[in-house]
Amino acid sequence: MYEVPEGFKGWVLIRVERPECPPIPFENGKLVFRIPASGVLCTSSALEIGWAKDEYYFVGKSRTPIPSTGWGGGGGVWLESNGQCGIGKNPAAVFAHFFIGSESEAKSPPPSPEDPGCR
Repeated sequence: MYEVPEGFKGWVLIRVERPECPPIPFENGKLVFRIPASGVLCTSSALEIGWAKDEYYFVGKSRTPIPSTGWGGGGGVWLESNGQCGIGKNPAAVFAHFFIGSESEAKSPPPSPEDPGCR
């Protein structure tokens, strides 16, 4: 479950497998990714690969679901991916990211954030 600050638009970057950062909390049977206003979350947790039903919410004065749909479906979550860079470095930088905005904004988004470990 991803909790994004109410009114946030742009890229969310999740820096994973960082021993200096706290783990992602597990609440009511779900991992809860609380994204800060900066859009960058750092965690010691690893990415979990497999089947899941990701949920996205704007949180603030209220809690509003953010639809995640295919193109033409009116969604608000786009361009989800994960990967790593700095291969050969110890450790390599592992990350996940996604874009929050309208479908038209997602068709020509600003450049995705670069993980500092990728430089």
